[in-house]
Amino acid sequence: MKIYISGVSSYPDPQPGIGIARSIRAGFPYAHIVAVDYVSPNSGFSWHDFDDRVVFKDWGRSDLRSFIEKEIVGDSVWLSGLDIEVFTIADLFPNGRAGILVPSIQALKKSLKPPETVANILGIGVPPWQKIVEASETCISSAQVRTPFWVKGRLHGSVLVSDSSELRQAVSAVGRTWGIASEYIIQEHVQGTEVQFTFAAENGVFIDGIFMEKLEKTKSGKVWRGLVREFNREEREMLSILASQLNWTGGGELECIRDADNNLWLIEFNPRFPAWIHGASIFGVNLPAALVAKATGKPANLTRAIGARGEFGRVVTEIPIVSQPSIYPDDSRSQ
Repeated sequence: MKIYISGVSSYPDPQPGIGIARSIRAGFPYAHIVAVDYVSPNSGFSWHDFDDRVVFKDWGRSDLRSFIEKEIVGDSVWLSGLDIEVFTIADLFPNGRAGILVPSIQALKKSLKPPETVANILGIGVPPWQKIVEASETCISSAQVRTPFWVKGRLHGSVLVSDSSELRQAVSAVGRTWGIASEYIIQEHVQGTEVQFTFAAENGVFIDGIFMEKLEKTKSGKVWRGLVREFNREEREMLSILASQLNWTGGGELECIRDADNNLWLIEFNPRFPAWIHGASIFGVNLPAALVAKATGKPANLTRAIGARGEFGRVVTEIPIVSQPSIYPDDSRSQ
């Protein structure tokens, strides 16, 4: 079995690829795992669970399509750790494709920020928000959301703004993240406990899920230490309904805030597994492996812990750098 995992850049705020690979290796010890990314050099390529490495020269849609059509055959699987790539693949294959474990483009459109459709299905709130198209004086002066607020790209990126005078700089920063500067939202910040509900589903059927509470964060707000536990019955039913109504395939992560009055607010819905996903696997809830097992029919080493619960932390470590990845497309082969 060959499993392609994208988004392997490893910074103090890493992408999900390495965590997904660790979980896949635990569930499928003999799988051939291929790291995929769009940035090189990239220390994440050298993680020991990867057997091969591929770097795309750019975000060319035709290159991605041709690669997937060639490589994702038989029991091969593609797990995406990049929001923009998830949308691109879903758009390239609107009728789906066996082995590509990403949601449909119809489901993804409902997950865009702010995810009001998703919040309505779950029966929870979304903080006040406003759409802006650029950091112009008109947009800045018309902003009605109270500070502090977040500036967010519709697909990726967010910056916390404590004063409206910082709006222009924040919009530019979000736009530079992926070179996308088309549409943004500003959303009111909600004070409270940050919690996340992560799940796996295939063709609308809920497979399993995990709850996580942030106990310690990085400067950019990513989890550094967290508490995980299995879903209670209400949470499991809530996510099962969501997966069914969206006909969801793949991983999904609901980022929420629980305020002082115990109200739950949906902040974002990420159409992939989070970077901390292996923190759940080490306590017996291996969502990436469970998803691949369900999609392929291949048995995985899954020892699902009943009453799974535990606290995980993250570290930065040193690893030897291996050879550079294969470049796709390789122009030299056509000469």
